[in-house]
This record gives sequence, C-alpha cells and structure tokens, in this order.
Amino acid sequence: MKSIFVIPLVGILIGVGCGGSSPATTSGGDDGGPDGATMDATASDGASDGGSDGPSTDGPAADAPSEAGGAGCTSNAQCPSSKPVCNPGSGQCTTGCTSDAQCPQSAPHCDTTIGGCVQCLSDTNCPATAPICDQTTLTCVQCLTDTNCPNTKPICDSQTHACIAGCTSSANCGGGTPICDTATDKCVQCLSGADCPAGAPYCNSSNQCVQCLSNANCTANATLPYCDPAGQCVQCVMTSQCPPNESCGPNYTCQATCTSNAQCGGNTPVCDTTTHSCVQCTANSNCPTTAPICNQTTLTCVQCTTNGNCSGLTPFCSPMSTCVQCLSKQDCPGVLHCQNYTCQ
Repeated sequence: MKSIFVIPLVGILIGVGCGGSSPATTSGGDDGGPDGATMDATASDGASDGGSDGPSTDGPAADAPSEAGGAGCTSNAQCPSSKPVCNPGSGQCTTGCTSDAQCPQSAPHCDTTIGGCVQCLSDTNCPATAPICDQTTLTCVQCLTDTNCPNTKPICDSQTHACIAGCTSSANCGGGTPICDTATDKCVQCLSGADCPAGAPYCNSSNQCVQCLSNANCTANATLPYCDPAGQCVQCVMTSQCPPNESCGPNYTCQATCTSNAQCGGNTPVCDTTTHSCVQCTANSNCPTTAPICNQTTLTCVQCTTNGNCSGLTPFCSPMSTCVQCLSKQDCPGVLHCQNYTCQ
C-alpha cells in the first residue's frame, strides 16, 4: 500500500515542481523576485497603453507638434517626411528646401537657415540691372543707398529701392536750376539771395530769383515803387496808387480810366467797369482757345485756374496757370519723380 501512494505523491510533487515553475519564475521564483516584478510592471504598462509605448515617445507623435504648430522644432531630425525642414526662426517644420535644386527659377537659391527658396543670398546672385541683394527681403534691387546709383539717376528711392532722377548735390544740376535742394531732391534756381544775380537779388518761397519780396526792396527806381505778386518792381498794384482819373491795369501800370470797351484796345481790349480800367478780360468769353480761362484775380487769359480746367496728358493746373503733367511725386507712376512739372 505504501508503494501505491508514494508514486502519485511523487508525481504530484514532480507536477508542481515542473508544471508550476513558469508562474513561480515569472513572479520572482528562484531568480530573485525583483526581476520578475519589473517584467510584470512593464507588461502591465504596455497593456494600458495599447502596446504603443515606442510610437508615443519616439515616433511620429513627437513630430506632430512641429507639423501642427505646437511645441516646434530645433532641427530637421525632429520633422516628419511630409515636412522635412525645420525653420529655426518659427520653430516649425516646413516643406522648405535643403538645396538650390529644389527651388524654382523665380527664387533659385535655397536659404537653409529659413528652409525657403529666395531670389538671392548675396550680391553675386543678382543681375547687372538689379545688382544689390537686399538682406532684409533677400531680393535683388537696384540700390539700398544713393551711393549705389549713377549720376544720371542719383537718388535711391527708399520704398522701391530703384534709382530715380533728382539730385543729391548741385553737381547733378545745371542750366536755369543750378542748385540742389536736398530737402526735396530737386534742382532749383536758388536757396537764398546769395544764389541770385544782381538784377534779381532775392530768393522767393518758390526758389526763384526775383527783384523784390516787398515794397521795401523797390527803392532803386522811384517810378516803380511797388512789388507785384510775381516779385517785380512795378508802377502800381492797386488803383489807389495811381493819379486821379487813372487806374492800375493788369500789367501793373497806371492807365486812363474807361467806361466802355471802345476806350480800350491792344492787349487790354475790355473795360472793367468796376475799376474803370482796360484789362485783358472780365469773362471767359473774352479769351482765345489757347488760353480760355479768365483769371478773375489778374483779369488775364490763362490756360487754367483749377485742375478742373485741365485734362488728358496734362491734368493739373500749375502755379503759373498752365496745364501740366504733375505737381508732385504722387502724381507720377511707379518710381518717377515730378521735375519741372513733368514725370521723369
């Protein structure tokens, strides 16, 4: 009977020792409990994450913030294949470029700093017509300063970076306007009386040399004691300055008074019955087609008194009452400036 019961007990012991060894070892067993416990914890963690530990820390999920505009990137290694270039300026992954071969003809150079295609990186990338590389926009321009421009167009436009007509010194000027007004970049007749000749020794606000700025400048000739609006010394500027029965005409001379056109003629065929002086016109109907507007201040025939009198290629009325192309730079297209009332 002893032998009958010993064998099953040994079998049970053998079964427990062999068949149950895996759970025992996994839980610690004879190999030292801590190792087995670590494996169980790792397996448990993996199960809770759906078995995706690797991708959640090292894979595309780490790139997602850069691509989506989140945490950003500091190197290309952090970017996915769909946007392989890290722009360190924005900290974002971009489609970008890594070499010139990836860039179009319009922007043929790859700036690897920003991961983008640009027109130029240095002056050597630019053509002769626009030889300067603007390092702010990385585009080729004609100039950044006046020193980049030729004497024929010596001014660098700060907005368009194109060389334009004008002056930077009197060396760029000549003829009737030999002085450079550096405040406006325009060639003018004068900036002060020192620039004017003896016959017209005063420089007016329009930078023109004139005989006078006020009556006080008209003492050299007693018969011409008054300064007219054009800066010339004349006989009169109003009728009260003329002898009795005379009036101050439009050419600033004292004339016999009139009561009708029959008493007038020549260049002043119309009688202004208000002042009783012979004048060029009192209404537009008195003027020829070449100067169809009667200036009601001077009673002379002129091309215009307002822009509304002008049209076509000369849509602006100048201070001389003539229709001109422009009055200022704003009236000219593109990079052109207004010089002598024409766009250049």
